[in-house]
Amino acid sequence: MMKVAFVVKINYEAIISTAYHVNILRFFSKNYDLTVLTNAVSFFKKQGLRAKYVQLHYLPFPSISHYLINDYIINSKLRKLDYDLLVIWYDSLLSFPSKKPVFRLVDICPYQSIGYSTKDDRIRFDQRIIFNMFMRSFKKSSFILTVSPQLKQFLVDYGVPEHKIRWLPHGVDLERFRRMETRKTKEYILISTVQFLQNRGSDIIIEGMKKLSTLDKNIKFVSVGNAEKQFRKWNPVLRKMKLENQIILYGVVDNKKIPEFLAKADIGVSFLEKNEYYDKSPPQKLFEYMAMGLPTIANDLPTHTQFIRDGYNGLIVDSAEELVEAVLKLKNDQKLYERMSKNALKEAKKYSLTKIEEKLKKYVESLLNE
Repeated sequence: MMKVAFVVKINYEAIISTAYHVNILRFFSKNYDLTVLTNAVSFFKKQGLRAKYVQLHYLPFPSISHYLINDYIINSKLRKLDYDLLVIWYDSLLSFPSKKPVFRLVDICPYQSIGYSTKDDRIRFDQRIIFNMFMRSFKKSSFILTVSPQLKQFLVDYGVPEHKIRWLPHGVDLERFRRMETRKTKEYILISTVQFLQNRGSDIIIEGMKKLSTLDKNIKFVSVGNAEKQFRKWNPVLRKMKLENQIILYGVVDNKKIPEFLAKADIGVSFLEKNEYYDKSPPQKLFEYMAMGLPTIANDLPTHTQFIRDGYNGLIVDSAEELVEAVLKLKNDQKLYERMSKNALKEAKKYSLTKIEEKLKKYVESLLNE
């Protein structure tokens, strides 16, 4: 059996968003002799993956030296391993030589990795150096898999050879995420399985829920996956606005429990700030919403509208007023709701984890057989 060394880092404040990581690692554990080098050994062990583990301790990324030190740590661990393919899902500069093929997984814009926002007047000198080193590392890679065509094009625009890059969307486990029986409850729940943040639409949601609460107290918004600091920030604000019973925050939960939350919801919500990051990285939750038969209300971004078609499996809005209108439209028109729900289920089948894994295996096998 082919041996794969897989380097992956996760953010413990965003455990809820690691479903894609777990799905990919599960694929490799089923098909190859897998060794995972990660900062989250205990987390991945709980997922029941068939793999060996090597604990990594990363330095934060404020400087070039920290990036290089992290690469040195990774390389020192890899030298002790025997493997046929190196998979990197981590902000590595690949500053060390690799005698084996390197398979890079890219699910965020490299601008995000270096902490650069296009809202800034200009990129800092140190950020520019790190960014250029990133681009060189991508060019050195044998194969790159991105999660969107936009992310692929970004790399091509910066000189990464197009023939090295493929894109493959997020997959969803249709066995775990599937529509439940119709709920019988007075509450009408909007849900977002992500932290309640300003760059995730908190302002629009608050303004929208203010209006909706005056029209129907049974309409609730639920946010799942919040770090402790979000409770400290938002609980006083929501109490002051008298929205603590309309906007309900839950903490970080294991992705295994997400279907339970979605089963109690009526509408999935995804608002993302319009920037270089979110324009290129589609959220995993879209596919989970669809698999549960939830119409999705989202704002107008390429990584939303590529999967959520206005009036078909969801509604596209860009303001609090439009959010209110969309919620009431779905709540008051049961035929429209059911049609969108059926369309969401139909779309979800295109992104079944089984289909995604079949394509992924072709890419890996072609690289190993070169």
